Amino acid sequence: MVNKFNRIAFLILAFFIANSAVSQENKKGIHQLQAEEMRQNMPAQSFNKTSEAIIPIDEVALEEKELGRVVFGFLPDWEYSGAKSNLQYDALTHIAMFDWNVRSDGSITLPSYWPWIDVINAAHAEGTKVLMTITHMKSYDYDSNAEIHEIMTDPAKKNVLFQAIKSEIENSKLDGVNVDFEGFSTADRGEVINNFLRDLKAYLPGKEVSFAGPAINWGGWNFAGMVDHVDHIFIMAYDYDNNSTGVAQPVSPLYKGYSGFNHYVDRSLSVWYKDAIAKNPEKIVLGVPYYGRMFETTTNQLYSSIVEKRGSTRYYEINDLDGYQWDYNSHTPWFVWQNSSEWLQVYMDDVNSLGEKYDMALDYNIGGVGMWALNYDRTRPELWDLIRAKFEGIPSLSDEDILVNNVKVYPNPIVNTLNIKASKNAKVMIYSVLGSLVYEGQSGVIDTKSWDKGLYLVSVKQGSTTKIIKVIK
Repeated sequence: MVNKFNRIAFLILAFFIANSAVSQENKKGIHQLQAEEMRQNMPAQSFNKTSEAIIPIDEVALEEKELGRVVFGFLPDWEYSGAKSNLQYDALTHIAMFDWNVRSDGSITLPSYWPWIDVINAAHAEGTKVLMTITHMKSYDYDSNAEIHEIMTDPAKKNVLFQAIKSEIENSKLDGVNVDFEGFSTADRGEVINNFLRDLKAYLPGKEVSFAGPAINWGGWNFAGMVDHVDHIFIMAYDYDNNSTGVAQPVSPLYKGYSGFNHYVDRSLSVWYKDAIAKNPEKIVLGVPYYGRMFETTTNQLYSSIVEKRGSTRYYEINDLDGYQWDYNSHTPWFVWQNSSEWLQVYMDDVNSLGEKYDMALDYNIGGVGMWALNYDRTRPELWDLIRAKFEGIPSLSDEDILVNNVKVYPNPIVNTLNIKASKNAKVMIYSVLGSLVYEGQSGVIDTKSWDKGLYLVSVKQGSTTKIIKVIK
């Protein structure tokens, strides 16, 4: 009887654990939630009427871009009107205009206010690439899974979609397409989506194809295989919890925050995207949030239980929030204040936490960063300044991994660590530009946190051969 009871109890527990994971995974993503929320006050499918000519990207401006990494911003149609005068194109390499929704037959809708000729032309004049974003986010159910499966696998429907994408790119002189498909079945996350992206890339020679990838691999994803078929994977490194735990916590924890939740940015890079980064680091883009979440909570404490979800906040509202706090676990800010008898909390990144995420992108030596979403900062300048401070004037990733006679030194510039890969018996000596010896030892990972900013000379001796490599911090 005891054994039977234990077996029943175990099965019940397993059922609830499994269903908790499924429900956590199957909630709507933030792109869909904000599309539903923000479009409530928009005019129904309003379009621009203009005869202005669209210009292609300025190849000289593209070549002279001072950003050493990809900076990839999503621009949703509900932000288009205000963004026109707020975007700083010199601090962007890519703008993904959001969105063209894919219908069941493979045809696509248009974003409101289309065509955005003023944004396209201003971006192209500054050497910033402009992509269209195709989406499929109807619902997270069987019918939706079956619909997106057919779009990705049925030759006729796929051809309708590919032709529609190509036509829009050609007519609007766009530079490529971002694919933001969410909510499809586990079985479609590996070979099916990767083959779809492979075919799309082949259909659009000379154009970029990128994919909006999840922060967590709940099962089925093959990101290391996906990088073979895309120019970039934009990791949506935000909305980790999606309120599945019932406690208020960060949208984008850099490290483990709430003890009952084991997903965060560093884990996305070190676990879920580890193989893709090892294979093609230049194709990985770390997406960060320019938004937050507001909750009514039971107390004023960090990770308090949620009474009610109060929707999204956007970065431009940050000065209107009271009770600034810093979560030393997750390395993110949060805000708490009392409104009558209610405790209200907001979890939203600021310059400090975003700066740490950008540093992590540099430490992992990946292709760049991106944001959801552009114009959530309105006229505030500090986020643009932060991008320039972190990425302007640094060597591009193609120049950064210095490989000389089997000696590899990266990243360059250095942030907190310097990686040196050489033979087992190699002797490494590093000097400051003034000639001071700052390191002597073997190759490997070297802690550089205490080093001053400036130029360093890395001497790597292997047998009778010595190589000198310059790096910058």
